[in-house]
Amino acid sequence: MSNISFELSIPLDKDSFIELECEYCRNRFMISGEEFQNGDFMHLFCPICGLPNQLNTFYTTEVIEKSREIARQWAYDYLQKSLDASMKAINRGRFGKMKMQVPKANPNKELFEPSNSYVMVTVNCCDLKLKVREVDNQIGVYCPKCGGCHI
Repeated sequence: MSNISFELSIPLDKDSFIELECEYCRNRFMISGEEFQNGDFMHLFCPICGLPNQLNTFYTTEVIEKSREIARQWAYDYLQKSLDASMKAINRGRFGKMKMQVPKANPNKELFEPSNSYVMVTVNCCDLKLKVREVDNQIGVYCPKCGGCHI
């Protein structure tokens, strides 16, 4: 069986930041889309709780849901295409007729727009800009690259 890949465009805010969500604390934050795409670091530290995780675990629940919808629709279309010839052969016989209805997912549903309720913070240790909620900024954040504390 071959691998199938899909392209999913994740919306950025007006400053080209991507909204991410920590798998552990479920808090959201934003880093530069370019920084995220370059991925020049193996792990990303959550700026809120400070716990490291792999870069691909920080997608928001909306992005994960959208990617599942796209994959589900591909599977439905593939099944229909694969079984279509068999259904025609069965229906040519005189013993009965069969009808197949494949459910439709909603892959055309647009992804959410990132929230604009974040404040810009610069983490000096790695000279990195990120966006966090005001309350998280007041408490202090961790550097997403090195995990150092910035207050």
